[in-house]
Amino acid sequence: MSEAEGLGYDDDLAVAWEAQEVTAEEALQRINADAARLMKAMAAIEEHTRDTSDEASSISQELHRLEGKLDLVLSIVAHMSNAQLALPPAGPVMVRATGLHWHQPPPDLKPGDGEKGVAAIYFYPGMPLPVRLPAKVTVLEDGSMMLVFAGLTAEVRNALERHVFRHHRRAVARAAVARSKG
Repeated sequence: MSEAEGLGYDDDLAVAWEAQEVTAEEALQRINADAARLMKAMAAIEEHTRDTSDEASSISQELHRLEGKLDLVLSIVAHMSNAQLALPPAGPVMVRATGLHWHQPPPDLKPGDGEKGVAAIYFYPGMPLPVRLPAKVTVLEDGSMMLVFAGLTAEVRNALERHVFRHHRRAVARAAVARSKG
């Protein structure tokens, strides 16, 4: 399977590129540990478990109220952080577990084919922290770029696969709803 195949989803995400080859094993382990931690936090925010038993009903309602309050606080903090941070502009991307198809890299950023570095991807707008993933640039014929992830631990690869699957599943559900209305 090539980097351009497999499950994926389209989104507008902020992506930054840090040209630096990560050769030190401890630096690569730190990047993977940070990525795993952030991917786990994103999954916790995105996933909502539903318990439909009567006993869990009042607990579930209270948890939903607390979750709503926490979401509000996180949104306020994210809004304040975004105002203070110089985040890269969001642009169209195709996210896959193996890499990211960067349709329109910023004009001032022109990584070369084969260049190694770290992609800083802002997957979740409510969390202004990037998931940093080591990658290699592949420039495509149309001028777009593939950032092919490399050196990821099994934990990070699995977290990326679950992330991509959740977003792909939601995109399919939205398309089905749109077809049924149209």
